[in-house]
Amino acid sequence: MKIKHKIIKDFPYISADKKITLLKSGTIIEDFIYRTKSESLLLDRDVVNSNSDYFQPIDWKQDLLSFMKQNMIALPSIIGKN
Repeated sequence: MKIKHKIIKDFPYISADKKITLLKSGTIIEDFIYRTKSESLLLDRDVVNSNSDYFQPIDWKQDLLSFMKQNMIALPSIIGKN
């Protein structure tokens, strides 16, 4: 199972090679890997886990609901009314 976090606010991340990267809010991080169109950046676990103001863990329920909304699948409460 993949560990997912959502970035709540923009976060300036400094990598081990002293490169500064601005992590955009609303982005989903899977297994502590921040992906852009051109590159992938492995984030330090301690940085992500210790900054709860910037990173929110996503549980399977949130992940399922966002998938259903994105693919326009009817929610179970709506299906049960039919």
